[in-house]
Amino acid sequence: MTQWKHLSSIQLADAQFGVPGNIDVLIGADVWGQVVETDFKFGGPCEPHAQRTAFGWVIFGPVSAAQPSTLPTLALSTQLCDEDIHLEELLRSFWKLEEVPSLEYDGDAECERIFCNTHSRTPDGRYVVCIPFRPDAPALGDSYTHALRQFYLLERRLAANSELREKYIAFMREYADLGHMERAYSLNDNETGFYIPHHAVLGKFRVVFNASARTTTGVSLTKFSW
Repeated sequence: MTQWKHLSSIQLADAQFGVPGNIDVLIGADVWGQVVETDFKFGGPCEPHAQRTAFGWVIFGPVSAAQPSTLPTLALSTQLCDEDIHLEELLRSFWKLEEVPSLEYDGDAECERIFCNTHSRTPDGRYVVCIPFRPDAPALGDSYTHALRQFYLLERRLAANSELREKYIAFMREYADLGHMERAYSLNDNETGFYIPHHAVLGKFRVVFNASARTTTGVSLTKFSW
């Protein structure tokens, strides 16, 4: 403290404030106003300052022993080189990378074409239309194995809950009676199909058909169609 005359005669809260050591106590900002007092001792440029607290004087600010004759200054310099990449070129490169690639297929037009060529109406007034499969979609793999495994898990769950089993059977029968589904037979080797797993959701009971389940090729029905 001898190098700073304005701090030589004060009683410090921590006489060894410049020596690293263990923290004795942390004081939150909610009580800081009750600890600090109004007395200050200000130093010159690059010198520390002091403030009186209930525990004694505390030191803060720069601690350089140098005594500059003038205020410290900061100098900045820039240089523009002809070899530097121009801003226009950077922007052009950015927009080239961010440009949305053009699609080979017009999805909206293709879906409209499929609807116009395949849609029909049943005697009760419902519309029927083929699923709009993507022409560039990868091939569907085997979905039967996963759907069958999911069905076995569902059977065990229903066997342990008679009330859920009755609700599930009633729903599936109503679904079939309404014509929303029909019995499916085994596919031939040259046929493409997708077996949709299904399961029950409790709370407000409902049956969920999972068309997002992946086949052995990693492709699902939702990825295969628009």
